[in-house]
Amino acid sequence: MHGILEGSSFTTAVHEYFWLLNRGYPEKRSRLLVADHYGLNRYQRTALYRGIFPDPVNRRRIGQSLSPEESKGQTLAADLLNTLLLIVNYLYGRNVFIATDRFLRDDGENFSSFGNRGFFLGALRIIADALQSLGVSRTVLCIDSSCRTLYPELMRDPRQLLEQMPEINAAVEIVDPVGVDGYLIETPAVIVATSDSVVLDRCNKKVFDLAGYALVRRFSPHLPDLHAIVYGNSKS
Repeated sequence: MHGILEGSSFTTAVHEYFWLLNRGYPEKRSRLLVADHYGLNRYQRTALYRGIFPDPVNRRRIGQSLSPEESKGQTLAADLLNTLLLIVNYLYGRNVFIATDRFLRDDGENFSSFGNRGFFLGALRIIADALQSLGVSRTVLCIDSSCRTLYPELMRDPRQLLEQMPEINAAVEIVDPVGVDGYLIETPAVIVATSDSVVLDRCNKKVFDLAGYALVRRFSPHLPDLHAIVYGNSKS
């Protein structure tokens, strides 16, 4: 489905929406105006919503992010559900792309349970492989307790999760009642792994795009790059 996020009309829409955001125009109205004008489909509209941010936001988030080399030997607190959803969506063939802040995002279509056990376990293995290659000293896998209803397999027994990752030094943290966002913002861990915009904007720690790193390491995919569309080859 990646081709949906390519083409001259979509590229022009991205530039125009980005231009409007950087001049203070209302996000929702600007997005609707641009999307209607260029006849964007629902996937392209979602990409604008989830993947295009104003320049100051992009620069701040990019400034927070660590490279894989900088993450070695650190303690990492990972938003496990956020990371799993991104990887499972990629395995399902749904739209996954690089946002203008250089973090991996998806089209938000997967809100059902992990019905495909193979994809679920495969995503866990991909994450474990990425963590091992990073060489972090310890990983805390954070899960919101509300996931008991949405993702029963994930929550049935945290020890079963760790059995899928025997090669890494990891612990599972079931977070209640503050939720994963609050935990990641407040945790003393050195690095936070998430692409959740709320956490990125409220967290004063360094952050790492674990899902993006894991997918590139395993598949070397060609992903739509909204950052490259608006900035060209710049490192901004």
